[in-house]
Amino acid sequence: MRPRRYDSITTRQRVQWRLQKESQREDTERAAAFICTHGLPFQVLMDREGVLKEPYDVLWVPTTVLVDAEGVICSVCVGTMTAKTLRSQIQALLGKGK
Repeated sequence: MRPRRYDSITTRQRVQWRLQKESQREDTERAAAFICTHGLPFQVLMDREGVLKEPYDVLWVPTTVLVDAEGVICSVCVGTMTAKTLRSQIQALLGKGK
């Protein structure tokens, strides 16, 4: 499956990771090939040990966590999110949605 274009809704600082349950672990090489093939413009971190779910209180995948420049969690969305909603939240975070 080819991903949607991400460039219009991402920033240089955006980091995305995928939390994985024991039964959902993906092969790192396969993920790297997907990222390279589709030229994703953001860093993808694979949480193979599941250490990020507790600090970010993630109980469901997908979960989108938006963090500001100071490292403060500004928004948490559990479940899928439309590009329009994500764009709106990022613009608000960057001060453009005021």
